[in-house]
Amino acid sequence: MLICLLLAAGAVESAGPDPTDARVLKLKEVDADSISVDIKADMAVVDIGSTIYIDVSRDRALAKLGTVTAGASERTATLVKSSEALAGALARTNEELTQMRTAMAEWKPNPPPATLKMIQDATEKAAAPMSIIMNAATPGSRFHRGLEAALTDVPPEGLSDPELFRRIADVAATELEALRAELRQALQKEGVFFMLGAWIVGAGGNREVHLDGFDDIKPQDRYVLDRWSIFLTAEQQKQLDAIGRAADQFNSQGIGALVQSVGMPMLLEAFMRTTQSLEVTEKSAQQVGTTVVGLSDTVRTELTQTATELRQYRVYLGGLMRKYQGTTPASDSGAALLTGFNADLREAVLRARELSRKIGQVQATLASVPPALKPSVQELDKVLGLTATALKADIDGLAEGVASLFSLVRVNAELLEFSKEVKRHSVASLPSATLLDLNNTGRREPGDAVVFRFAVGRGEEKPTVVETHQLTMHRVLPHFDTTVGLIFARVPEAEGGSSRFQAAPAYSVLLKWGSRTESYVNTLVTPGLGLNLSALDFNRDNTPEVGVALTLSLFRNILQAGGGYNVFRDRWYFFFGVGLPLPNIGGLPTNASSSLPDP
Repeated sequence: MLICLLLAAGAVESAGPDPTDARVLKLKEVDADSISVDIKADMAVVDIGSTIYIDVSRDRALAKLGTVTAGASERTATLVKSSEALAGALARTNEELTQMRTAMAEWKPNPPPATLKMIQDATEKAAAPMSIIMNAATPGSRFHRGLEAALTDVPPEGLSDPELFRRIADVAATELEALRAELRQALQKEGVFFMLGAWIVGAGGNREVHLDGFDDIKPQDRYVLDRWSIFLTAEQQKQLDAIGRAADQFNSQGIGALVQSVGMPMLLEAFMRTTQSLEVTEKSAQQVGTTVVGLSDTVRTELTQTATELRQYRVYLGGLMRKYQGTTPASDSGAALLTGFNADLREAVLRARELSRKIGQVQATLASVPPALKPSVQELDKVLGLTATALKADIDGLAEGVASLFSLVRVNAELLEFSKEVKRHSVASLPSATLLDLNNTGRREPGDAVVFRFAVGRGEEKPTVVETHQLTMHRVLPHFDTTVGLIFARVPEAEGGSSRFQAAPAYSVLLKWGSRTESYVNTLVTPGLGLNLSALDFNRDNTPEVGVALTLSLFRNILQAGGGYNVFRDRWYFFFGVGLPLPNIGGLPTNASSSLPDP
């Protein structure tokens, strides 16, 4: 009856294996507080100072060969397919046997129908993968002979169903080891290799990092972020001085003067760089269009038109620079000034994008000129590319600064290439484990990612990546974050004054934390609670007054609010701070924070 059940089980729909069971790499994070977390997803969040432990399964690496068939012999392909099918069926059998024994433990004389059904269901589930094992034992094969021997030596009282299944599974396990031994020999002859690489990917670019046993890459300098630092960096101290000057300007001249003298340098610097590039490219386009012999009239016309558009945009930027370079603050209201600034920036960006598109068309035209003329247009093509880069970085980048604030680092794993320092391991030499201490991967910023790629290949061919893991690094563990910025404190009525709010330089020491499961906590909300210290001047006598406040920080320190106490004036006050989302406004990052490395 049982044999019939096994043969019929081929029709039983069996669930597919757990995808995590097929992974070659098993990752585990151990953070600085010695908390261990198994990483089960291909994309996850880890603390920026953790160590990643990596177990490498040779058996699952062999199973991945089924996805890379190029160059494989028929025998090797058969061994891969057979061992993979047998391994999957055996794993399922072992799982179902546990459930089957649990069900059989409920057996008692004259069992109720519910118990009988539970035993029957468990037996059918175990029979499903068992049928795959039985079908693999073709008559006369080594596997078939092993099964016959195991099922011949049966005690007089017979075998229980679990014991029968266990005997078959034991023979299958022996056969699987034999298949894998044959496969290793075949792979050795065919030059099959395995590779594992790791990269740090961030806004500053990509770099390959060292994995012990898998490459000869030189380790990066050790860089450990100090979780509990309350000190300002030298750069933050300079920024605090600039913030103090900005606060004085706001208090004496209003928001219009502040925007014009502090925010405009960023715009002017970007415009100046772009203007210089435009001038060089304009002259080059004119020179090629008028002096190079052999160009068609169509190409000459296009170059002349492009030179004209470059000159027009350069003149436009020059007008904007003159508009915002005045030493006397504009007489407009703050709202009018900001509205005008936004309109000018919008037009500059839109015209830059259109000009970039035009430059791309010209470069395509230059690429199609006769080979004899290519040396004559090579320099123009180069400066066109530089100008397009300047337009993208300096003009379009102003607008993208805001958009990129809440975005994650975009990781295109397909662009990550194995260097020659990464070793090509055979099955026999493939290490079973390694680790990556993130502190040994150089400077990192929250939002950067560490990417692991496992690949297989044959001979001298390019390896095929069969598994990728991307871990985004954030400051998950509790830590202090020191930030400098500009706050606006509400002046108590008893202090008088013409403005209800007074600007003041300040810095905060915030207790922050992240999340391994909720990405918005790390990239958007970024909550923090802490202490805010400010240099107030409620009575406007130019003598700083220390303000001490409790503050709540949200949205990457863009928004802070809290209540404090003016120690010198014996006054309570409410304040808010607004950090601009661009990383640097005229050298004044209003939401700058520190990430001090350990000494």
